Amino acid sequence: MTTDGWAMASMPRASNSPKEGHEPFWHQGMWANIAMAALFVVMSISFYLKSDVKEVAQPTFYDLLLVPMVASFFLFGLKIPKGLAWPMLFWGLLLVGYAIGSFNAHTPGEARDYTIVVIYLILTFIFFTSVICADPRRHLQLLWNGYLLAAFIAAAIGTLAYFHAIPNAEFFLRYDRPTATFNDPNVFGPYLVAPVLYVLHKLTLTRKARDVFLLPVVGTIILALFLSFSRGAWANLIVSMLLYVGFMLATPHGKQQTDRLLFLLIGIAVVSVVVISWALSDPTVSAHFIDRFSLVQSYDVEEQGRFWTQARAIEVGMSNLLGLGPAQWPGLYSTDPHNVYLSIFVAGGYLSLLSYLGFLILTVVRGLRSLKVDFPGRSFLMISLAVTIAHVGEAMIIDVDNWRHLYFLFGSCWGCILTADRFKAMAGSEDGIMSRGISSQNRIVTM
Repeated sequence: MTTDGWAMASMPRASNSPKEGHEPFWHQGMWANIAMAALFVVMSISFYLKSDVKEVAQPTFYDLLLVPMVASFFLFGLKIPKGLAWPMLFWGLLLVGYAIGSFNAHTPGEARDYTIVVIYLILTFIFFTSVICADPRRHLQLLWNGYLLAAFIAAAIGTLAYFHAIPNAEFFLRYDRPTATFNDPNVFGPYLVAPVLYVLHKLTLTRKARDVFLLPVVGTIILALFLSFSRGAWANLIVSMLLYVGFMLATPHGKQQTDRLLFLLIGIAVVSVVVISWALSDPTVSAHFIDRFSLVQSYDVEEQGRFWTQARAIEVGMSNLLGLGPAQWPGLYSTDPHNVYLSIFVAGGYLSLLSYLGFLILTVVRGLRSLKVDFPGRSFLMISLAVTIAHVGEAMIIDVDNWRHLYFLFGSCWGCILTADRFKAMAGSEDGIMSRGISSQNRIVTM
């Protein structure tokens, strides 16, 4: 049986999940539907992340729903996959570095609050990984559909606000750039990247005429991403698309699917050109584009600008090898380093920095290795890994360590990686496959 990397097959539950007949209640009947609906709702409201930017701990409605749901799922039977030991070790060491650095903190309260936020985000990564491993066939598509809906809503709000087509449009703008339901246009833009790839993925697989309506959806998202005027988001999209296409072409699949992929790439390119050209016909948009379409801005090179701050962060980090504690830099200098690696280095010293780099390297290496396995859901790994790698690059010019959607991408990557491991191990033994019910009864479920 081959999945071609383009479709989802029936999959067993995680090997450490309860056996048949002893499943957690949320795998059964009405409760299973409620659990699925809860997952979809949480992802669908992930578009609204506006909060008080002056506060370190800034819970949103998404957080307030996700926290009790995470607790409920684990309380009623969700298991943490054994394969998460190394990622959890790296995250644990990062937190140890933060704790040690906090002894040097000038504002211990802010260091404590920031660490709590990081712990919460790590828990969301573990949760999404565990949920995907529990039932990859259903949960991957469900979570990504929710993400797509959220991105479309945010994109529509941001676009309408930019053109002042909705009341109180200024609430959704910052520096005359759309933030939509985010605090920062430089977070809003990257949030929209993964859904663009997901739409491309769905259109590549679809045999349903109704999915043609995904074209205006992706057009709206691309327009909003462009109007965010985030250079990092633009580069993120380009790099993600190139990586995704490379992954697709490097894995075996049918000629028809290859042709469809290339046709859709051309189609999306045409849609993008038309949408962006229409937007540039507006004098305000054109002026913003000319101002932003440069590799270096004045605030990058001026005294105490981005580059000066990054150089200073290196000096401070080298002279404080144990770190200064999380959220301490803004109290010392007015400008953030705009580099997540330097921010982590200053906060938790070498221990936190090396731990974070270790997690990222492990994720990329294991992800690339898993792409060689023909397992159900491989196309989701292609999307997740491509966008994650692009975010790792963008992290050189912006702080991404508290971006909620990035931890979902981490979870999607590792959920797929561990699914690939399980599928490979089971596929190695026909007896093992038969004992788990994956034999000739398998069916392909296209999306």
